[in-house]
Amino acid sequence: DVGIFFSIYRTASFFPIANSSNTTIIASIVLGASVVAGSDVSFGNLSVPARFIFTISNNKNYSRYDCVSWDFNAAGGRGNWTTDGCITKKDNISSSPIECQCSHLTNFA
Repeated sequence: DVGIFFSIYRTASFFPIANSSNTTIIASIVLGASVVAGSDVSFGNLSVPARFIFTISNNKNYSRYDCVSWDFNAAGGRGNWTTDGCITKKDNISSSPIECQCSHLTNFA
C-alpha cells in the first residue's frame, strides 16, 4: 500500500528561519507533500519533478522569488529553508503565481 499525504500551513511559523540576518521572507502558504510506502521505496530523487503552484499571499512585490523546501537536517538539526533540489519557473516577477519544480518531497513554500 502507498499513501500520499498533503499538509497546508497558512503561515510559516512552524518553520522558523535559522539565520536571522537572512533576507528570506516566506510569502506563500507552506505545502507539505509526503508519500508513505514500503521501507525499500525512496522519494528523494524523483525522475519527474513534483510541480507546485503558489500564489503570493501578502500582495507585495519582491525583486526575486525562489522556491524553497524545508531541510530538516540544516542548522544543526533545527531545520531551515533551502533552494536545493527546486527550480523556480516564473516569467513575470511582479505577479503571481509562482511555479516550483522539485526533485524531492518535503515542505515547500
